[in-house]
Amino acid sequence: MMGDISQYFRLDQRVALITGGTSGLGLAIAEVFLQAGATVFITARRADRGQAALERLRPHGPVQFFPADVSQRWDVERLFDWLRGQTHRLDILVNNAGIMQTKDLTEMTEDEWDREWGVHVKGTFLCTQQALRFMLGQTSGVILNISSYLGLRGGSGFTPAYSAAKGAIVTFTKVLASRYGPYGIRANVLCPGFIPTDLNRHIFEEAPDPVAKRREIEERYPLRRLGEPIDVALAALYLCSDAARWVSGAVLVIDGGLSAR
Repeated sequence: MMGDISQYFRLDQRVALITGGTSGLGLAIAEVFLQAGATVFITARRADRGQAALERLRPHGPVQFFPADVSQRWDVERLFDWLRGQTHRLDILVNNAGIMQTKDLTEMTEDEWDREWGVHVKGTFLCTQQALRFMLGQTSGVILNISSYLGLRGGSGFTPAYSAAKGAIVTFTKVLASRYGPYGIRANVLCPGFIPTDLNRHIFEEAPDPVAKRREIEERYPLRRLGEPIDVALAALYLCSDAARWVSGAVLVIDGGLSAR
């Protein structure tokens, strides 16, 4: 008998770093990890959002915030230098920081393209590189990258840089799983469908009828509803816990059945 299976979903004595952890999916993941027993560090660019996030998260467990732009090497180095001053280990890295620009490819500037790839792809690379310096020494660790269903199917022509960057993250995750698995490090990727957050709120705000726009998007999904941040956070908990101890290189799609069409 396996005994109490709930223990497999606990993160007691684990240390987690979540980028983009002050809102949306990152904030929900931080909250769930804290409730599962982890010590959590969150980072994002805006210090004001960091303080607001701490007020929400502190009742659930030990959490700290450090402001950083993950697309800038010097900022990531500052973040990890600070982290080493706070903890001697890092068990979980969640690369969640992201932006979204909705422009047709013919209208997008080179700077806009570079900014999107800088946050999603370069940011994931820089943070992963630093995290590996912890994890290789421990011969253990979990890297969870947040991609999107748009990184698997392309989607609208109005998110070219976002879709391409999210696709790159999927392949990068597979490389990590293959290369560092022998060192006890797992790497997986989550691909959520459309989940209303601050990242995509403009899609509703810019619509002539926000309620009708939401209904239109919901109708595309077999479950006839949009996802919520908690849906992604619970999947993140699974992949970062011992419940998924033999899961690596996996692409978990959470999209209300959209990809089944």
